[in-house]
Amino acid sequence: MRHGLLARCLTLGTESRESFDALLALHLERFQPADGVEYTMIEEMVASYWRMRRAWAIETRLLDDQIAAQPGRRDGNELAHIATAFSQLAVSPSLALIHRYETRLHVMYQRALHNLLLLRTVAAPNEPSPDSGQSSVLPALPLSAVEAPGDHAKASDLSPR
Repeated sequence: MRHGLLARCLTLGTESRESFDALLALHLERFQPADGVEYTMIEEMVASYWRMRRAWAIETRLLDDQIAAQPGRRDGNELAHIATAFSQLAVSPSLALIHRYETRLHVMYQRALHNLLLLRTVAAPNEPSPDSGQSSVLPALPLSAVEAPGDHAKASDLSPR
């Protein structure tokens, strides 16, 4: 952990900073950031995931409140009450808004993860596996072996000479 500023920015007064810090620690342990740029991407992932969990909690509360507002809800048909609550929420903007919010947060998480993995790939281009026994130096192709658009070179033309 660096300074806890991220937890102060993202956790509400009713949310647990310790839980947020634990989530951040899990991500840091899993992804082992190599530098500040990778650390920032991990922070973005954690922030997105934390907010997505909050969206889930809001959706649950909306459904719970809508179920509680139904008359005769103690008749034992809980699925019917959940379906009615969902139908009633579906016509209001709140459920659609929370679903858009959740989708945006999921995309943000996935984009940060993708960028982190891409950065790691770019940072170590063409490095062979130490177990492969391959040289990291690739043979140079002669300029004549590069195929121009529309040309159809044979495989034998592309081999190093």
